[in-house]
Amino acid sequence: MTRKIILTIVFLSITIAFAAAQALTVTYLDGTVEIQTAKGWKALDVGSAVQPDAHIRVSDGGTVELARGAQHISIIKDGSYTVSDLLKSSAKPGESGVGVSLAKKLRSVASGNGQSSTTVGGVRGAAQGDKTQGLTWMGDDDETSTKVRSLLDKNRYKEAEAEIKQALSDTQDDMKKNDLSFLLASAYYGEGESAQAYHTLVALKDNSASMYYPDSVVLKAQILLDNQAYADSAALLKDFLAANPDNQYAQVCYLLSAYSYKGLEDKQSEKDALDKGLALDPQSDTAKQIAKMQGE
Repeated sequence: MTRKIILTIVFLSITIAFAAAQALTVTYLDGTVEIQTAKGWKALDVGSAVQPDAHIRVSDGGTVELARGAQHISIIKDGSYTVSDLLKSSAKPGESGVGVSLAKKLRSVASGNGQSSTTVGGVRGAAQGDKTQGLTWMGDDDETSTKVRSLLDKNRYKEAEAEIKQALSDTQDDMKKNDLSFLLASAYYGEGESAQAYHTLVALKDNSASMYYPDSVVLKAQILLDNQAYADSAALLKDFLAANPDNQYAQVCYLLSAYSYKGLEDKQSEKDALDKGLALDPQSDTAKQIAKMQGE
């Protein structure tokens, strides 16, 4: 074998290995997800490899999660996508500029000075954006939920998922299933699996009596923002605010709304949302973020 042939083989081997290393893997999908090939569109399955230059199509209300190492790409809306574009624009969970990040630690934000709320609700975060403070969980002293929340607080999301799934299979109580499903969505989101988180939230019964209902709205809006689905997040928050104009989640929802309108390039609606949010409590941690956004 000549030196030239050997070098060619080595080069091809390196090229193939590099391509394999750059490929993404389908870790979750729901609905119809296809990849474009020389022979047309071909259905993808969990475990399929997807190259960065691939074109994929999502339909039938589909969602899909692609992963490469610690990097995740989530698609939660029907359409055609170029993976390379998604890689460039992909944001880590919670990085839409809002202090409602559930990526590191499950938290939802109440208006006020960042202290824990005593009103009805699910999880109340400490000062938003401050990941050094703990969380106060309201109600539901069930042993399983306590264990799950402890795991979430420690960022042990996979273990939390396992506990929640077991609890879901054991309970027949619809309200508890709803609450556990929200915690499951939170665990998925913390793990970076936004598509699964969104699919879980969409499947929830729209029960405003649930202790986690406001939290589920905030999380769903955040995921929509992460995925640049600005019109959908704006509509979701508008409906919630219409029904809950003065509740402790209103201020952060106005902030999320402002980011939605910013993405839609609707400057007047963005300004209105910021003004209304600031007026609710000018001294809160959320207000500080609103003021910062107003100054941009």
